[in-house]
Amino acid sequence: MGYTYLYIFAWKSVVTSLPFCCEEGGHTEAQKFPPRFTVSKKLKQPIIMFLNNITKTFRQVLLLCSFLTCALPLMAQEEGAERVYIKEGTMFSPGRNETQYFTVWIENAADAYVAYQVALTLPDGVTLATYDNAPDVYIANKEMYPKDNRNGNLYHGLTTKVVGKQVNIICTAMSGNREFLNRSGELFSVGVNVSPYLKNGDVVISLKEVKLSNSKGTGPTYTEFTSTPFETESESSVTLNISATNQYSTCMFPFDVNPIPEGLTIYSCDATDGELLILEAQSEIKAFTPYIAYAPNGFNETFTGLLNEAAHQEIATAGFLTGTAYGTEVDNSAANYVLQNQGEGPMFYKVGKTPFHIPGGKCWLSVPATLQGMPRFHFGNTTGIENILNTTTTDGIYDLHGRRTDAPKSGIYIIGNKKVAR
Repeated sequence: MGYTYLYIFAWKSVVTSLPFCCEEGGHTEAQKFPPRFTVSKKLKQPIIMFLNNITKTFRQVLLLCSFLTCALPLMAQEEGAERVYIKEGTMFSPGRNETQYFTVWIENAADAYVAYQVALTLPDGVTLATYDNAPDVYIANKEMYPKDNRNGNLYHGLTTKVVGKQVNIICTAMSGNREFLNRSGELFSVGVNVSPYLKNGDVVISLKEVKLSNSKGTGPTYTEFTSTPFETESESSVTLNISATNQYSTCMFPFDVNPIPEGLTIYSCDATDGELLILEAQSEIKAFTPYIAYAPNGFNETFTGLLNEAAHQEIATAGFLTGTAYGTEVDNSAANYVLQNQGEGPMFYKVGKTPFHIPGGKCWLSVPATLQGMPRFHFGNTTGIENILNTTTTDGIYDLHGRRTDAPKSGIYIIGNKKVAR
């Protein structure tokens, strides 16, 4: 640019110093040899003005270039500032049985770092997966880390600790202060399980704190981050697994199921008859409604459907049953009973002094005050339940073997074609 400017300026000087032809023609005394070109007096001034304008324009261009020369590095520095972030773009599938992953990256590292600490938080419905009984957090992009040339092993390792919904990842060099090979790239991958009850927009993962360390043990600490939302597929999957030994389970689905598969009976529990709880068989499963499931020969099937966002509830109650979408703690209220098999078959046991954790998609029983003195509710022998339920008996109380009883004890009985629990 500077050479072009000097070139035009030089030609301007040449033009202004050239001898010019007179209007009458002829040559001046100075032109003893033919000139390279001649310019009339009428054209001299316009040419000089034209060259002045070009010179002025190039001066402005040079000033602009000088400004950009100073400003662009500053702009580049601002756009390329050091940062650690969760990479977007992953599409999560609610309820998928396989582990799903997201990654944490560093960009434009300002120093040659040798270690870091990262704390991130997971939302309700997203839990850290395990691999070989350890947290599924690992170094996937090995180009960032130095290797031992003898065996190809990385010099760095990860340690992961989970405190509630917070996941703490610590990366250190196992041998000396080995610097990371690149200033930008993927730091590690995190495997998670995604609940089938999550609707789109619910999966928001956040960095909470990042500490970077160089070989001297110093480096920046970041605590201000933008949360990273992930898209979720609209179709969800739920697996219901009931062992042939237990035969009973509780369930809550994120979508409607109709018809109910053969070999599976779904019960609601929303009425009593004296001191008995009535379990009423259902013809369909409604989304975000708690149920008791019964499968005399066991049951294992995966259901798929579109999550019913209109019916979405994290905690849903229907009758005496309450279900949880993401898992919750049930306290030792006199009304709360949880389904367990403690060696005597499946029963609803009263919660003890220690709160009981109910997994996502499962339910607990909250009985009315008149029944809260019961230590447990026993299902009893389930042989022939289907046949008994299909009988036309409408009077009296019968056990599950079809025998009439006038003094029922704690257990499951048939009253008017409905199975009841006591």
